[in-house]
Amino acid sequence: MKKALITTFLLLTLFSFSFGKINGFSEISLNLLLPADQNFKDAYSNTVFLPSLYAGIHIYRDFFVWAGYRLFTQKGETTALKDEIKYTEYDTGVGLGYSKELNESLSVAIYSGFYFIAFKEELTGSEKVSRDSTLALTAGVSVKYKIKNPFYVLIGANYTGGQNNSYNPPAKLGGIIAKAGFGINF
Repeated sequence: MKKALITTFLLLTLFSFSFGKINGFSEISLNLLLPADQNFKDAYSNTVFLPSLYAGIHIYRDFFVWAGYRLFTQKGETTALKDEIKYTEYDTGVGLGYSKELNESLSVAIYSGFYFIAFKEELTGSEKVSRDSTLALTAGVSVKYKIKNPFYVLIGANYTGGQNNSYNPPAKLGGIIAKAGFGINF
C-alpha cells in the first residue's frame, strides 16, 4: 500500500512537470481521522491513520481545483459477539480551493469539495462481506511552509462528513481529520 501511494505520488509529480506552464502542486500526507460514528469507534478505534495523495492545478489567480485519494484498513471486533472484523475504505475526492501566500515561505489554503467513499466490512473467518458507498462533503484548511523551492511541508485540518442509510441507525462516514505531509509546487 505504501509503495503504491509513493509511486502514484511520484508519477503524478513527474506528469505535472511535463505540462510546463501549468501552475499546481502534488502532496502526500499522513492523516489522523477522528471518526464521527460512535458504532465505528466502538468496533474499531477512536482514531485511524490514513495516508493520502492530493494534486491541484491553479485555474485563475489564487483559485485551484484539486483531486485526492485516501485509504485505510482497520481491524476490530463486533460489539456483541467479539468476532474479528476488518474495515477497508477508499476515498476519491474533487473540489475547489483558494490559496494565498502570506510571505515568500508561508502560504495558507482553504478548500472544499466532495469525496466518494467506498467501503467494505469483512467478518474474519467467514465469507461475509458487506460493501457500500456514499457521497460526502469536505472542507478544510492547510498551511504550507517552503523548505526549498519547489518543496514544502504542510499541516492542516478538515472535516469530511457523509451518511450511509443502509445501516440502522445510519452510519456517519468521515469525521475530523488532522494532516501533516510533504508537497511539491510545479
